[in-house]
Amino acid sequence: MTSSACCRPGPRHRVLELAPACWPQTLQKQETQQRLAGNVFRRIALGEQAGIV
Repeated sequence: MTSSACCRPGPRHRVLELAPACWPQTLQKQETQQRLAGNVFRRIALGEQAGIV
């Protein structure tokens, strides 16, 4: 088993989506946008979380 197979659950063919060379295509997917929008820590880091003092 490779280390890339351990980093994220899911089908092995999707591991390539994590490669930097594939990021532009991965970011265009609706599923990716939904996951990013649902990540509270990302929203806070980007200053998008409402109610931050």
